Amino acid sequence: GIYSHLSEGKAVKMIQIDSTSQNETLAELISRTVDELEKIANNPVPESELKAHRDFLIGSMPLSLTSTDRIAGILQYLQMQDLPSNYFDTRAANLRTVSAADIQSLAKELLDPNKAVTVVAGGSSADSLPAERTKIMAFDVIETLPNVE
Repeated sequence: GIYSHLSEGKAVKMIQIDSTSQNETLAELISRTVDELEKIANNPVPESELKAHRDFLIGSMPLSLTSTDRIAGILQYLQMQDLPSNYFDTRAANLRTVSAADIQSLAKELLDPNKAVTVVAGGSSADSLPAERTKIMAFDVIETLPNVE
């Protein structure tokens, strides 16, 4: 499996991709992931896809206000990110101003392979993940994790 999420705070912009694979297919998984990230960074998002995602983000917002826990979490997020108290009053209008060029610019920034960090946990080694198979040019192998029993 594979999934991703965007950390959109003021302090850091980051996309995190989590996946699982058998050791035998890990190099292929990494290579295909790098291919997809390069494709996203180098090709503008189609207008139909932009509209669909924009509509989803705007339309799904009320669904995140279904419990006091979720509302408290959202308020905490606003405070931690130093966002204005009227953030949700302007969110939909701000989302409507996002263009394909804006997304392309952010994608080029976030998906820069020179800024990528790849963490592999499990039985794979740097020798089993050569750069020609993964498109990742440098590996650091960590044998033990600190503070982990």
